This record gives sequence, structure tokens and C-alpha cells, in this order.
Amino acid sequence: MAAMGGMYWCPPGIMPCGALPSAPMPGGIVHRCMFLPIVPPWQAPAGPAVSDTVLVSSPAPARAPVVLAPPTEPRRSQVSPLEQLRREVEELGEPQEKVMAKHALEFSHDRDGCVWIQRALDEASDDCERLAIMDALRGHTWDVMRCPNANHVLQKFMVTVRPCECQFVIDDILQRGPEAPGRLARHRYAYRVLQRMLEHLQPGQMAPIVDRLIADGMALAMHRHGTFVMQHIFEYGSEQQQRRVIEHFASGPMPMVRNNDACMVLNAALADGDDRCREDLARAILANEGAVADMAHTRRGHVAVLTLLEVLSEPLLGEAFRQLSAQEVSLWKSRFGRSVIKAVRDQFGCTALASSAGA
Repeated sequence: MAAMGGMYWCPPGIMPCGALPSAPMPGGIVHRCMFLPIVPPWQAPAGPAVSDTVLVSSPAPARAPVVLAPPTEPRRSQVSPLEQLRREVEELGEPQEKVMAKHALEFSHDRDGCVWIQRALDEASDDCERLAIMDALRGHTWDVMRCPNANHVLQKFMVTVRPCECQFVIDDILQRGPEAPGRLARHRYAYRVLQRMLEHLQPGQMAPIVDRLIADGMALAMHRHGTFVMQHIFEYGSEQQQRRVIEHFASGPMPMVRNNDACMVLNAALADGDDRCREDLARAILANEGAVADMAHTRRGHVAVLTLLEVLSEPLLGEAFRQLSAQEVSLWKSRFGRSVIKAVRDQFGCTALASSAGA
């Protein structure tokens, strides 16, 4: 077969695969092409038409056999705490209280298991049985308080035992450092345990925890979870602890008067604090010009303003009227501001704000 320009001359009966360039073809292409004879139509066998395309690819090399890994043992489903408890009670013959005490930490972190632990604490005959169940939680208080399930177990423990039996919880928290109480107060689950501690433990017992909370009181009061812990200090703390919180608030600027969450703490202080706490806090609020009117515009702030007006006496009451009257037009445009104005008129008369404005 000889090359003629861009074509190859082939013997009779042989057709080239196509027009090829005069330059040499790459070896890979030449080696993969072959020429096939063209059968005239009158000599073609009966059947479907044969394509004129004569390019045929060489077969791909066979792949190496894939070695399959030996079959593994099917993964076992995780046994629920209740099933584990039933097996050990029935198969091993151990008392249910002993099994529950042995697995108390594991059960507490489980959604169903924590319900069983709480029920066991309720049904226990004395504190000795409850302490036997809770012994597994010692040293794990930090994780238990922040668990969405286990925190309920610790809350139930606070409610069902004597305050002195809960001392290990306080010790575990303090071992985490001075910032630990504040971190727990900001946590979405742990702050609830702190609330139960303030409710059921002795104020003197809680003093180390409360001291660290007061040092961070301004920031906690403005936090969505910390605000509830600070409110509990006024509801369940000692008078000395309450006064320390007020002193901390009044020691400098009070950005909390314009914070919706912090206004709940101010309302708790005005409602639950003693007379001295109320007066000191009222003076600190009124010292911030316009703060009372700003509070009256908000959902939670206007509640604190109403409480403030109930506990105030002259001359502080007149100063509160003066600041409210300065923003009376704006208050009428606010849903909560209107509530304050109407309450003032119902309680103190229609001319209370007008006379304060004229003064």
C-alpha cells in the first residue's frame, strides 16, 4: 500500500479507513486501526445493513480481579438503659437499686434513663439510698449540669435531699476556677441547676458561688439565661447578698436599664429587695436621665417601671413623674408606654404627669 498525497492506495477489494494526513500518524493511532475488506452489496449476506465505518478499537485490557474484604459481623444495635437494667436484674439476679446505682451516670445522660433515675430518687426511702444512686455522679458535675438530660437528675437530687448532702456539687463547681459559676449561669441547661441550688441550699452554703456571680452580675443580668440566676439571688439570697448586687449595679453607669433582659432583674430587685435596696436602686436608675422613660417603652422594662412607681415615695416619685412627662408624647405612641401612662393616671390622678411637667 503506497501513499498518494493525502490518501493511501489499496489493492482491489480493500478500502482505506479514511483520508489520512501525509505526515506520519502517531503510533498509538496506527496500531489501533486496521483495514477491513468491503463486501459488495450483491455479495453481502442477508440481514441488517453493515455500516461503512471500518475503524475498530482494540479491546480494552482486562481488569485485575477485585479482592473483596471478608464479611464483617453485623453491627449490634445499642442497648437502651432500660433494657440493660432489665437484663442485669433478670439474668444476673441483682437488685434493681444496685444496678441503677452502678449505671447512674450512664442512665442520667440518656433521655429515657434520666426519667428512671429521677423516679428512683423520688421513691427512695431515705437520703442514704439517694446518695448511693448519686455517688456515680461525683466528679462529673460539670458535664451533668450541661447535659440536656442529666441536668434534670441533678435538679431532682437538690429537691429531694438535705442541703448538706449537696456540698459535693458546690465543690465540683469551685474546682473549675473563679469563672465557672458565670459560665454555668450562661449555659442553656446549667443555669436551671443553679436556680435549684439557690432555692434549696443555704445562703451561707452558696456564698462562694454567689460571690462569683455578683462579680459578674452586670453582664449576667443582660444575658438571656444569666438574668434568671440573678433574679433568684433577689428572691432567695440573703439581704447582704442582695445589697451587694445593688451596690455592684450602682457603682457605675447602668447600661442594663436599657436592656430588656436586665429589666427583669431590676424588677425582681424592686419587688423582693428590702427598703434600703429599693431606695438605692431607684436613685441609681433616676440618676440616668431618661432611663425611666426608655424602660417604659419596652415589654419587660415597663413592668419594672410600674413596680418602681409603686415602691417610690417623695421626692423620688416626683422625679420619676418628671422624666416620664418629658417623653409623654413618645410614650403614647408605644403600646407599653400607654400602659404606664394609664397606670399613672389611675393610681395618682390625671394631672400627675402634667403637674410634674409644669414643675
